Amino acid sequence: DLSIEFVESLSQEILKASVILLQGEIPWETNKYIINRFSSLIPIIFDPAPASKEMLDYIDKVAYITPNESEFEELSGHEAFNNVEVLIKSAVHFQERIKTNLILKMGELGCCFVSDKEIAYVPSIAAGRVIDTTGAGDVFNAAFAHSLDIGEELSQALRIATAASAICVTRFGAAPSIPNIGETMELIANMKEEISWFKKKEVLRGKSFGNSKKGEKQNLRRW
Repeated sequence: DLSIEFVESLSQEILKASVILLQGEIPWETNKYIINRFSSLIPIIFDPAPASKEMLDYIDKVAYITPNESEFEELSGHEAFNNVEVLIKSAVHFQERIKTNLILKMGELGCCFVSDKEIAYVPSIAAGRVIDTTGAGDVFNAAFAHSLDIGEELSQALRIATAASAICVTRFGAAPSIPNIGETMELIANMKEEISWFKKKEVLRGKSFGNSKKGEKQNLRRW
């Protein structure tokens, strides 16, 4: 039982961490305590699974929030259409409300990252035939947290998380489907498409996603 008392008993160990990963299945009172106690000291990644509206009062304190499409619908009130451009624009407007770095997991469409200044679109990676999506979101979050923990740049952390979850869905089960870092990095090495970065203020002004940051492929022109 992840009670507040249990967490506090481990506070000195927690303070040694470089990142904290939380999710909605932890008792909400415990999540609130951890966020209030540690968010100013350690970056917190919060996976709102399952999502509830009461989370909106606290997610501005975390470093990253990582909903999937259904969780995004619950929190934002925006319908999650199966369209990359619509999803990213909805994510941009939601991030304007919450003022927290948002990573929207879009399944077979990849993921997007939205901060106060920038937007990144990470295309999905084909790792084989999809067999079982159980645990894909958990693997994404764990790989992202691990990548930040070992000092990877944000772009690489997003690539690693996307690749790890892509491998996960090609296998049965939750724990048995978790890939190791070697096979994850091998898949990344075979990525054909790069992450596309965009200035958030231009998107808010109604511009399309036609122009990405110099040095990155313009993946979104096909929209």
